[in-house]
Amino acid sequence: MLILTIIMVFFMLLVLTLAVYLLKHLDRPFMSFSPQENPTLRSSMQITAYLLIATCVLGVILLFFQQPKLQLITLLLASFITAFFALRISQLS
Repeated sequence: MLILTIIMVFFMLLVLTLAVYLLKHLDRPFMSFSPQENPTLRSSMQITAYLLIATCVLGVILLFFQQPKLQLITLLLASFITAFFALRISQLS
């Protein structure tokens, strides 16, 4: 159970890093796009970042329950949010 907890903490740190990266690049070029010139990309980045932060908060709360099935919620939610963002970016190009 300790190994799973450590892996989940690492995953949440990774997701939180992605969220902070998205928020920091709202005024800078993001990959080959410019969020300043594309309001759709900018709003997608903001929404994705805030959803990922909320997922991390939920993950920390669920981590205290020490139930592997509950921790799966965090993994799936962050994966779906990130996948939706990737699909959204692919439609912009």
